[in-house]
Amino acid sequence: MDTNRPSAKDLMLASSFASITSSLITHPIDVVKVRVQSNVTTTNTLPYIRSVLRNEGIGFMYKGMAASVLRNGTFVSSKMFGYNLLKKEFQPESFASKFACGMGAGAFGAVVGIPFDAVMVNMQNDPRSFPSIHETMRRIYRMNGLCGYFRGFEYTLSRAIIVTACQFSVYEQLKLELGKRCENSTVVFGVSSVLSSVTTAIASNPVDMCKTRTINRIPANTVRKIVQEEGGGALWKGVGPNMMRQIPMNLVRFACFEFFMKELC
Repeated sequence: MDTNRPSAKDLMLASSFASITSSLITHPIDVVKVRVQSNVTTTNTLPYIRSVLRNEGIGFMYKGMAASVLRNGTFVSSKMFGYNLLKKEFQPESFASKFACGMGAGAFGAVVGIPFDAVMVNMQNDPRSFPSIHETMRRIYRMNGLCGYFRGFEYTLSRAIIVTACQFSVYEQLKLELGKRCENSTVVFGVSSVLSSVTTAIASNPVDMCKTRTINRIPANTVRKIVQEEGGGALWKGVGPNMMRQIPMNLVRFACFEFFMKELC
């Protein structure tokens, strides 16, 4: 993300291209994560996924793909655009200042993209009841009115702040520090992306669980209820798929962003 003060238009275009490209590649893993987090009866991820594969076939991993592109093209693009715009304006140098920019960008992305996030999560978790974007939007409105599109807003907002702050600040700080010690830019990029992804998945998984369950109308949808009914370890249900999604997503997203910025500028 080292650019020479690009224009806001270039930042928006590069953010959109990078976000949509990464969503196309990592969507199946995201579906698995949502299904595991929504399941309240078991903490055994692999047996549960095997049973879903037997019942629904591998096609379940591609449910809600169109909604994922729509969601990432708005929600994630806004976060990336917001972070890089803040970085361009304030030129943060310390880790704390980069983290603060990430928090601001995450909040901005959540406000812009939460309705599309709600559509995507519903389609991923229950494709029979929510078979298309149009039908999902109609069904959400019929059940809860306009408020239905903002169901779980507090968790979506919290998750977006945590995820964006961790993703970008950890990635850029590691890239800076490792760059001083290693001349291989590919190694520096790869290690920074992977470690920022792992950090993000671990830090955000509890609130991600609450968000997924609230949107899908599952009663055990708060930290307190989950701990009481399923134990503290349940807060990290789906953290494996979360990491498996974050790692390739960030590798693709950061690589695409830097590539598109070079092409556009």
